[in-house]
Amino acid sequence: MYHGQMDKKSREESHRLFVRDELQVMVATIAFGMGIDKPNIRQVIHYGCPKSLECYYQESGRCGRDGIASVCWLYYTRSDFAKGDFYCADLKTENQKRAVKESLQAAERYCVLATCRRKFLLEHFGEQYPAHRCGNCDNCTVSKKERDMSREAFLLMACIHSCKGKWGLNMPIDILRGSRAKKILDAQFDKLPLHGLGKTYTPNWWKALGHQLIAHGYLKETVSDVYRFISVSLKGEQFLSSSTPDYQPPLVLLLTAELLGEEENVSTQEEPKTLATSDLDGFSEVERKLYQMLLEERLKLARSVGTAPYAICGDQTIKKITLARPSTKARLANIDGVNQHLVTTYGDHFLKVIQQLSQELNLSLDGEANLLNNEVRKLSTVSVKQSSRKLNPAKLEAWKMWNKGLSIEMIAVCLIILLSCFQNFPDRSAPIKEQTVADYLLEAAQEGLPIDWSRFCEMIGLTQEIESEIQAAILKVGSKDKLKPIKNELPESVTYPQIKTYLTMQSCGVFKDDIQAVDHQTAKESEIHQAEMRCEADISDHSSMEKSDLEKDKVPSGPVEFTTKRQKLSDTKEINSTELKATQSSILEWLKHRDEGATLVEIQEHFNGSGEDYVIGLLNLLESDFLIYKKGSMYRVL
Repeated sequence: MYHGQMDKKSREESHRLFVRDELQVMVATIAFGMGIDKPNIRQVIHYGCPKSLECYYQESGRCGRDGIASVCWLYYTRSDFAKGDFYCADLKTENQKRAVKESLQAAERYCVLATCRRKFLLEHFGEQYPAHRCGNCDNCTVSKKERDMSREAFLLMACIHSCKGKWGLNMPIDILRGSRAKKILDAQFDKLPLHGLGKTYTPNWWKALGHQLIAHGYLKETVSDVYRFISVSLKGEQFLSSSTPDYQPPLVLLLTAELLGEEENVSTQEEPKTLATSDLDGFSEVERKLYQMLLEERLKLARSVGTAPYAICGDQTIKKITLARPSTKARLANIDGVNQHLVTTYGDHFLKVIQQLSQELNLSLDGEANLLNNEVRKLSTVSVKQSSRKLNPAKLEAWKMWNKGLSIEMIAVCLIILLSCFQNFPDRSAPIKEQTVADYLLEAAQEGLPIDWSRFCEMIGLTQEIESEIQAAILKVGSKDKLKPIKNELPESVTYPQIKTYLTMQSCGVFKDDIQAVDHQTAKESEIHQAEMRCEADISDHSSMEKSDLEKDKVPSGPVEFTTKRQKLSDTKEINSTELKATQSSILEWLKHRDEGATLVEIQEHFNGSGEDYVIGLLNLLESDFLIYKKGSMYRVL
């Protein structure tokens, strides 16, 4: 535990044990100050609605500071929202009390929100978030049911309008539920035709609906002195003016837990997901064991030197070491996140432990160091095995050709020829439309097969602007079941394939904002890896000629594919003062005079007489010989 009534010695001991990973769980008051300098907190659990979003933003941000998946849980009840008077008890001025009420009001809206929480949170602090879904919060990751709430919304808004905006939510809800309390009789609200029409729903159900209408702009909530008032907004007035008691325009809302009803909510409620394996996606079973063993060894080492485990290296670095399993200090230093202090102070210890544990688990040393590639490799393998059986031959072949780099147009042509080879499609001569091929690929994605979404979106012209238009149209229509109503709400330039692609990406949990950077990085790393393999193969084939070629001390006359022999380290020729050719030795000599290292862009700008692929190939060879290493984006001499 950790709270303000503890004596100083007990608090310091709790803090010390927590920071050094001796304790895994801390229960603390809302004034809890720990976690600011501890990067590996995996879960933060709030029990009760926070006083303000400012407090929540700070406290939830304590977890996942090292970039590994972490979760913040927030538990609340409606009684939490009635604590405004308690928080205001010691305040003297009306302005202070109003500020507290407004802060609690914003926190309440966050709790009952049915749309993207990240978007709401960032925009509360003045930052515009362009996407409608973040892909991380519960509202974006857990599918929610939708329902046309036009009749219920009409009843509530009409009742609030009849109250002339002089009450909070409780009064119109009591009217709808048929209450005959003194305040209702005194105001003669029992004479309203709406009185008693909403008695089939609980007060909390109506409050949940009211908060959804506030979130969507149909109602507005204001604070005057310390009281909260609900009134119908301009948008709500337009809805009422277009409605009659017998007809209301569609108003589709996402159903929160309270709107679902108790019985239905119990059957659909999801169990909280654990983080036990989510941060180790892409690891094999033995790699998971090695990761846990290395964490334990880091803890033992930290205890022996009297420091916190994260001060030696972070969990993210341990993950990369687990995949790389370096055998030398040079390879250890090449891992992103490993600094010079770790290599010089604890390098020998880590290498010894890695060798010993890898041997026990029957793992080879110097494995894959790239976690992203490892995840993609494992995902692709599993997905193809499990999903390819569900696709017919035409769809499977279309997916295979797409992954080989063929365009949709070319796949359509090739499928005509290939389908004649299958027994189910003999002598097919009818043309296959490009739209049919696109549908095949989308179906493959829905079956779990990996798709290069960036290339697919580019090929059909699905941009971020079009995504926003489609999302707005879906919200307006209120349903994703039929494409035509969505298409009717969009400009002519937006096509059915673009709508289908957007809906498929949503159903697969893919968000275009997130995949572009990953796809670009993966493609670039694959290109570099292939160049390196070509270099090594060429060097191996010409090993007998290498010595004489090195003695020639020649520089290539222009940017070429990197399949040339190794240059000797003393080679530092320049063609002229404006165009400088790159060699291994010239790069090495240049980097020796740059204490802070240099980025790839800086190296390319200096050696402007050589092409990008050629320079990258030289850097890869220097790294493989452990003459240089890459730290983040900087190349340095080892």
